Amino acid sequence: MNDVLLYCMHPEDRDRMARLLSDSEYSLISCSSLHDFETLLDSHNPILSILDYKLPEGDSLQLIRNLREDPKKRYYSYVVKIDPAEAPLEEDTAQGINDFLLVPFSDVEFLRMVERLSNVKRRRFFQALIRVYKGEDFVMGKTVNLSPTGLLLQAPITLTPGDDVDVSFYLPHTRILVRTSAVVKRRASEHISVIPCYGLEFVDLPSEFAHELEAFVRLEIKR
Repeated sequence: MNDVLLYCMHPEDRDRMARLLSDSEYSLISCSSLHDFETLLDSHNPILSILDYKLPEGDSLQLIRNLREDPKKRYYSYVVKIDPAEAPLEEDTAQGINDFLLVPFSDVEFLRMVERLSNVKRRRFFQALIRVYKGEDFVMGKTVNLSPTGLLLQAPITLTPGDDVDVSFYLPHTRILVRTSAVVKRRASEHISVIPCYGLEFVDLPSEFAHELEAFVRLEIKR
């Protein structure tokens, strides 16, 4: 069973999410304290964690940034549930966060988000050179990790969530060059201060390349 961890102070949201996931491949585990959240994070390795923006210990944004600095927790998927009326306006708000769940949200929106982000955790640390294209121009960067659905990129380029880019890189342990489109999902904060880091989601990645990346992430490639 794939566990979704909810750190939430609102029983109605907890009950609703549990009901929505009851007939799916996912199960909801909920908590209402930071100690329980950290304990469950360690013991269950959830595919996705959803946190209220406002928590008893403060806002969840700084908590997630701290988790990104932990080698054991930095590659998990984190979502912040937030009312747009209380949303902060700082430019770097989304650093380290995979997505925001805006209140109110529909049942379909919630289930699609869980399904989409449940794939993000299946990734593997991997550093390789990569070209990032904006139009005809490109810069050289490096991958930080890879998954069948995207990658974490470090490159000297200014990008914002929603930007479209092209990337080219060699599949791990092969001389197969991949060039594909991607969309910027977030700016990451992984101990990188001089050269920024971005989370990219592949767009129309050919299935044969996705299968190769899936095998690589699952440690099935023995070359």
